Amino acid sequence: MTETLRAQQRTGYFHCDIHTKNVVIHKVGKVWRPKIVDLGLSVKIPEGEVVNEPDDSFDPKDYNTNYKTFSHVAPEILKNKTGDTYASETFAVGALLRRLGKGVGVRAVIDLARRCQELHPKNRPSLDYVIYKLKEIVRDMERRQVSYDCDLITHGTFISLS
Repeated sequence: MTETLRAQQRTGYFHCDIHTKNVVIHKVGKVWRPKIVDLGLSVKIPEGEVVNEPDDSFDPKDYNTNYKTFSHVAPEILKNKTGDTYASETFAVGALLRRLGKGVGVRAVIDLARRCQELHPKNRPSLDYVIYKLKEIVRDMERRQVSYDCDLITHGTFISLS
C-alpha cells in the first residue's frame, strides 16, 4: 500500500483521504494485496512542493480536535494551516500502520506508526523511509520465522491476522 501511494505521488498527485475504508484487500493467487481506492479527493501536487516542508506557522499545541474521529488526518490539515503535503500523507499512513501493528502485535510497526504520526510535520519520516523500514521489519520477522503473513505487513495493510 505504501509503495502504491508513493507511485501515485510520483505521478504528481496526493491521495488526500488515506484511511482504512479506502484500502481494499484482495487475493491474487495465494497472496493478499492492498489496493488504494476512492481517488475523489486527490489533488495535483503543487509545483515546487518540497517533501515534509509544510507551513512553518503550525504549532502542534493547537491540536485539540477529537483525535479518535480524525485519527488519519494530520493536525495541520485539521487546523487549516496547510493543504495536503507529503508529511500529511505520511501521517495518514501512520494511522493504518498503528492499526496493523496493534492487530498483529508487531512492536516495530507500532513504533514506526508513532514516527509517522508525529504532531509536527517536519518530524515525520518520508514515505521512502517508511517503505524501507517496513521491508526491514519483514526481513527481521522472516529471519526469526515469525508466523505472520509477511506479504501483508510489507504492503502496509491494516487487517488483523488471526
